[in-house]
Amino acid sequence: MIGIVMLDTNFPRVCGDIGNPASFRYPVIYECVKQVTVDEAVTCGALSRSLQNQFADAACTLEQRGAKVIGTSCGFLAHLQESIQSAVKVPALTSSLLLIPTLRTLFGEQAKIGILTFDQEKLSISHFNGLTSDHIVVQGLPKTGELFQCISNDAPTLNQDEAREDVLTCTSEMMISQPDINLFLIECTNISPYKKYLRETFKRPVFDLIDALEWVAGAAN
Repeated sequence: MIGIVMLDTNFPRVCGDIGNPASFRYPVIYECVKQVTVDEAVTCGALSRSLQNQFADAACTLEQRGAKVIGTSCGFLAHLQESIQSAVKVPALTSSLLLIPTLRTLFGEQAKIGILTFDQEKLSISHFNGLTSDHIVVQGLPKTGELFQCISNDAPTLNQDEAREDVLTCTSEMMISQPDINLFLIECTNISPYKKYLRETFKRPVFDLIDALEWVAGAAN
């Protein structure tokens, strides 16, 4: 069973989003950290000690409920890896950004990784836990687009066609400036519903947190 620590949001969780149980091949349970919004999680700096403890407590609750691997709903929580992992006895993976060493092993140190993020301006070196390099390219969603606006405003509806175009547009911009990108890594778990279209359009491997959690969950079953 997979456990996900969720931010306190209300925007639609379409199939493919980490907040939708139908996105997983394995059973999944959720634990919400109350009153912690996207604005509080998506920040250049570290979260307060109080918020870190809340996330750790939520992870412990998921473990008690039977989770065999624990993730979070936001890639910006990468810097919580140590505090969450030390709080539980099961594997934890707080962000897809933590996959970078594995991807380097698979594709080589010189492989160029395109990071698809929610907010390019707020994704800082601290979120990479020292794993940044010249071979990492970061591209954020268009801030006037449907998907960014829906998440930012915690809107009750989402036009999936427009959201998909937002994702393809920002990726196209990345590819124009960096045509030698070898693979994509999705930081924002709300971009994951569109990874099929990314693979089909750009003919590159696409990795995200859902795939990684399912890999660990499969090893535990």
